[in-house]
Amino acid sequence: MQKSITKDVLAKFKKSYDENFNKAAQNMIASAGIMDASINYAKLTKNPDVFKKTINIGKMTNQRQSGRCWMFAGLNVIRVNMMKKFKLGDIEFSHKYLYFFDKLERANQYLEDVIALKDKDLDDRLNRGVIFYAADDGAWWTTFSRLISKYGIVPEYVYPDTADVKKTDNLIFVLDKRLKIAAKDIRNAKTDAEIEEIKDKALKDVYKITAIALGVPPKRFDLIMKNKDDELIERRNITAIDFYREFMADDLSEYVELGNYPGKGKEENKVYERDFIQQRIGGSLKYLNVSMQRMKDIVVAMLDDDEVLWFGCDVGKDSFVSRDGDGTGHLVYNLLDRDSLFDIDTKQTKVERMETCESNTTHAMVLVGYDRTDEGLKFKVENSWGEKAGIRGYLVMDEAWFDNYAFEIIPKKKYLNQEELAALDEEPIKLMPWES
Repeated sequence: MQKSITKDVLAKFKKSYDENFNKAAQNMIASAGIMDASINYAKLTKNPDVFKKTINIGKMTNQRQSGRCWMFAGLNVIRVNMMKKFKLGDIEFSHKYLYFFDKLERANQYLEDVIALKDKDLDDRLNRGVIFYAADDGAWWTTFSRLISKYGIVPEYVYPDTADVKKTDNLIFVLDKRLKIAAKDIRNAKTDAEIEEIKDKALKDVYKITAIALGVPPKRFDLIMKNKDDELIERRNITAIDFYREFMADDLSEYVELGNYPGKGKEENKVYERDFIQQRIGGSLKYLNVSMQRMKDIVVAMLDDDEVLWFGCDVGKDSFVSRDGDGTGHLVYNLLDRDSLFDIDTKQTKVERMETCESNTTHAMVLVGYDRTDEGLKFKVENSWGEKAGIRGYLVMDEAWFDNYAFEIIPKKKYLNQEELAALDEEPIKLMPWES
């Protein structure tokens, strides 16, 4: 039976509030705000910025007001390995270069999905989700890997960031409107030839819009840089693919996506395949589901070998990260004790948070160090919010936070055991876009 909130109900609420009134909590929140009033400072002091193992990653990067974390994290991984291979003090890649082609590829994937679902009713849950996400910034490691393998990469000085890649919402708005018009026209089209014409015209417009906003990507460039021994590295009139193939230290096909998505029906050492998920190009995305302990073992093994890792997490949970350079950057489980502040109980397991859509992957960063303490493992995390965010751009993450809010890592296949390697060759289990 549905009940409305009556005067009697309101009176009952007020009586309960008065009987349990906490003036100190109200005063703290009024002066400091909910977040600052709920910080458990004892947990901060137990997680200082001190690590036994840390890997040099070069200059801190800044994605600014964009959803390009996955791209920044991916380029930061390959940057570290390139710096080691060629003895470079630092190098920064053009994020705008990959972003340009991401917009074009994303538009093509969107239109292909619209065509594939053309005859489904718009009220169909799958079709509704596809139509809604016409243009977006967020993505996954596999998106990054497919982009750079196809288009290569260039240094930052060749194609530097400009206004609409530092703050992407305006470009996304224009692309979204244009693509949704194309989606409407495709659904109304009667013939395959008409559909192809609509798609071709839309992609030409996407290219035009993106090129006007960002500039046309360079086809060739001159590479001139010096390593730490003051030796000149020079290549003239090379392409982005030439640069990628000669200078990238890693074969990206050797990386694999591991997930920790527990819950009903989910099995460990099984491959799951996501199709029609909006943040993809070139087809479906796959991950191998593993235990959290296995994930942590692989992380430590790679860091011990001076290998950094891309990882995906829910960065907004129990997160205390300053943006103004005051040196605060912590991801610590139960750091924000709102339950004590409000005298409520909001505890949930990782599975329960996933089932209620309270938690899922929202951000990508890079694991660059770790330490073992009496409290357990502690990780050093490279973020992409610039030097003023966190602790000189880094974050300190405790083991319990990783257990609860980390969902994916991208290790090299050589760190997998035989059972995990064999599972990669098995038929994947299909997931709908709204499933983890």
